[in-house]
Amino acid sequence: MRTRENSLISRLAVLACALLLAATAKAEDTRLNVGFASAKPTDQIDIPITFSGPDGATAGTLIAHISYPSNVLTFDVADRALAAELADAEVKATSKPDAKDKDLGVLELNISGKSPIKPGIVAYIKFKVSKDAKKG
Repeated sequence: MRTRENSLISRLAVLACALLLAATAKAEDTRLNVGFASAKPTDQIDIPITFSGPDGATAGTLIAHISYPSNVLTFDVADRALAAELADAEVKATSKPDAKDKDLGVLELNISGKSPIKPGIVAYIKFKVSKDAKKG
């Protein structure tokens, strides 16, 4: 049986629980994808956030609410990636405890471009892995 600590990577990929896209393409044609990474206890991990859509898709603002196991990960910072830099976008991230589950944190990620944001990697969210995290 896998514990929460053992399913760290799959939780990051699966728990992107809500997103809002202000896109020129239909919302169902565009996506904001949360990547995954593996790390050892005490390491820092960088998780890519990728905006994707059909040819010509753009967005003015991207917003995602991402749940993560706060007993294993501590949010550090969200950095702009190339697609956000090209749009002169501002990346803001706020982390708070989940109101319903004490073992989860919720990260609100807001990416607002001064010009349209085109598909690509828009941000990297960085977490510190707890020294108590179990391998696997």
